[in-house]
Amino acid sequence: MAVEPNENALKEQPSPCCNFPMASLAHFIAFSFAFKLALMAIWHNGTLNETASIDASSAGLLLGWGVFTTIGVKNGRPLWLDQHLARLRRDAARCDIPIPFSDDVLRDGLTAVLSANQINNGLARLTATRRDDGRWNINSATDITLLALESPSPKTNSLRVGFAPAPSQGELMGVKTTSYLPYIWSWRQAQKCGWDEVILLHNGLIVEAARSSIFWAKEGILQTSPLSLGALDGIGRSLTFEWAKTNGIEIQTVEAPARALNACEEVFLISAATGPRAIGTLCVSNHEISLPTTNPIFEGFRAWWDSQ
Repeated sequence: MAVEPNENALKEQPSPCCNFPMASLAHFIAFSFAFKLALMAIWHNGTLNETASIDASSAGLLLGWGVFTTIGVKNGRPLWLDQHLARLRRDAARCDIPIPFSDDVLRDGLTAVLSANQINNGLARLTATRRDDGRWNINSATDITLLALESPSPKTNSLRVGFAPAPSQGELMGVKTTSYLPYIWSWRQAQKCGWDEVILLHNGLIVEAARSSIFWAKEGILQTSPLSLGALDGIGRSLTFEWAKTNGIEIQTVEAPARALNACEEVFLISAATGPRAIGTLCVSNHEISLPTTNPIFEGFRAWWDSQ
């Protein structure tokens, strides 16, 4: 059952270590966070600055004509950066978006952003957006932007998830485009329901989660959805395949209905930004289904991930 927010949690109370009101402390933390974001250093088209702009007529802004990748940062180090750069170039080529910088320049740009923003553990985002759409903008160029922020460690166990229809992708199936609103909208609706994530379905079949790939285990065999259903060929997905192969765990791609998860030994989500996260509860219609709390495959995978 979802835990309702306690409206009295931020009322002024004596602090055990000082007399600073709790509500004022919360406001101070919120202000400090907003102030840090306001001064965020941004790498844009080769230049590091506190501000950056994209033409209002850009196809990236008007049409969502762009691609991106979100990079996990651990102890100041970007994780799986080579894979992120390769995926960005692959997706950019499919979307006819030239990348005007070499990988070395992008690596240096990311290093500068992480250093300028003093990011220790958090996320970085690399975005490439096209300018020319042939109507509103005829400037055949690309805008490349790098952002980074500090973020808390994600919840890794006992996730509560629901279900929603998967967005239609057409010819760009499997490409991580900046036209991301349908996915983030599903995730936001999930948050309103008290869920941590939402599993997307195509004609009742499991595709992926709104912001992650999904894997489930039956009789010690890992399974996941085929890319043909529209699942993103993400870095977290690829790393799961590699880890399973290294550890002698069989892995299959299968078309499976949502009800197939009910009897699984374990179910987990994976993204390169957050790592594997175990699902504990499936929220179906007006009832909940608890999944096993013993997750040996997930636990082994998570331990390996945390060691990277």
